[in-house]
Amino acid sequence: MKKKFSVILPQLFLLLFFIFIAFLILNVNLNTRIPMRDSGVFLNVARQVLDGKIPYIHLWDHKPPLIYFINALALLIDNKSLFGLWFLEFLFLSASTIVCYFLLKKSFRKGSAIFGTTIFLLTFAKLLTGGNYTEEYALLFQFLILLFFVLAEKENKYRFYPFIGIFSALIFLLKINAIGITISIILYLIIQKIISNKKSHLIKKFLDMSLGFIFVLAIILLYLLFKKAFDEFIDQVFKYNFIYQKVQIQNKFNAIYNFFKIIYPTSILLIFSYLINLYIFFREKNKTSILNALIIILFPIELILISLSGRDYWHYYICLLPSIAILIASLISNPVNYFSSFLKKHGLGKKLLLITVYILLGIIYLKPIYSLVYKNLSLEYRLIGRDFKPRTFRFNNFEEKQDTIDLINKTTSSNDPILIYGSESALYFITQRNSPTRYFYQYPLFIKGYVNESKINEFLTDLKNNMPKIIIDASTSTADIGAEKSYLLEPIYFPEREKWLKEKGFTTQPKEYKDIFNFFDNNYEFIGTTYSNKWYVFKYNE
Repeated sequence: MKKKFSVILPQLFLLLFFIFIAFLILNVNLNTRIPMRDSGVFLNVARQVLDGKIPYIHLWDHKPPLIYFINALALLIDNKSLFGLWFLEFLFLSASTIVCYFLLKKSFRKGSAIFGTTIFLLTFAKLLTGGNYTEEYALLFQFLILLFFVLAEKENKYRFYPFIGIFSALIFLLKINAIGITISIILYLIIQKIISNKKSHLIKKFLDMSLGFIFVLAIILLYLLFKKAFDEFIDQVFKYNFIYQKVQIQNKFNAIYNFFKIIYPTSILLIFSYLINLYIFFREKNKTSILNALIIILFPIELILISLSGRDYWHYYICLLPSIAILIASLISNPVNYFSSFLKKHGLGKKLLLITVYILLGIIYLKPIYSLVYKNLSLEYRLIGRDFKPRTFRFNNFEEKQDTIDLINKTTSSNDPILIYGSESALYFITQRNSPTRYFYQYPLFIKGYVNESKINEFLTDLKNNMPKIIIDASTSTADIGAEKSYLLEPIYFPEREKWLKEKGFTTQPKEYKDIFNFFDNNYEFIGTTYSNKWYVFKYNE
């Protein structure tokens, strides 16, 4: 009993240390002020789902539905502030970190697992840029798939395969192109069957995975069918995203290049580790572990999937973090295993090589470690002041856009519809106001190949039937990185509109949008600006 406790206690302290690091990372990287673009959309949809609205029918968005239910859960925990959301993000990251560690420990040595988990956390810190992203929540399910797959293959237990299907479905319902791990596992099993003479029970494994996947998917699809939202779900999540990803091939290559650039110098280590894995696999297959073999398939597939949109938003690369953790852990483990006989022959211990590797990697990552500690101790991010009182003022602090929030609250009541023209959906959530149309942000109305006359007419009819009391023209905040150099939306404010049309090469107002802008011009008057003169405010001429 004493011996068992002495083994468990250091493990427990290590996990608590990782959870503490996760807390420090979120403390300095979460956006604790006004929610950013994606987060604002999810929170606005979640708020209205709790009020009985149906995603895709009453609120247009192109994300799969699970993110709305996660945000709804956060609002059930605390609907007065964003603390419920941050608490969920902390739980998800802590759980992801713990599963990551056990996955790497199961596949490699303990030291490799510690370092792989540490680099996972440090890279996550660099890529988070605000929080409440689909990729962030998908991480837990990605690591769980990998852990259950390793357990299934190592212990030859088929009962784990339905869980792989369940977690795959949850990822699919968060972010479709984050499904790379499942694709890689399927390819791994097929290749294993081809090159091995062993009995692999391939059909049974696929059936078990499919059952788990279909079980979860069926629940969501039945909900959508029951709410008569299935057709809109297909249109918004599949059709729109397919068109959204139609960008120049150069943009797709740039997305991959920028990934390696953003995470440098880790990118050098990843390439080096991947080449070592390839060498060992083709030279001595018997020395290749399950994860070592899987990563050869997984890493390039993940790179292809994150490049599909042709955009290099940093949070898109969060999907690659499990691959990064595996490659870093194997970078330490592979040389030690491969050169073990050489070390033994020359009287050198494995520990000496490990210590040397740890020191070298520690030097490489000294800057991000120092930065994390320094930021948490700085006055800006410190949670406790010198008077030992909590410094809560930086949480739920909307000062940056307070003038816009105050204007909405002063000029409208909670029952008045307002239109935020652009992508600042957080304003609906903070002011507890609703849009007169399901196009509460208007991106889909300006995406060629997706928008049609029916959608434009629907938008215009909604506005006429439920006239917004005020309109905030925030079109100047609608840049689409990697696809558009100018604003995505045509501005309502006439001087900005003229400039936008000229940049787009139009000499006159495009015919399909003429009625919309005539409606704005004839029914609304410009009354001023907000957000440091970046946004334009229009009031309904009653």
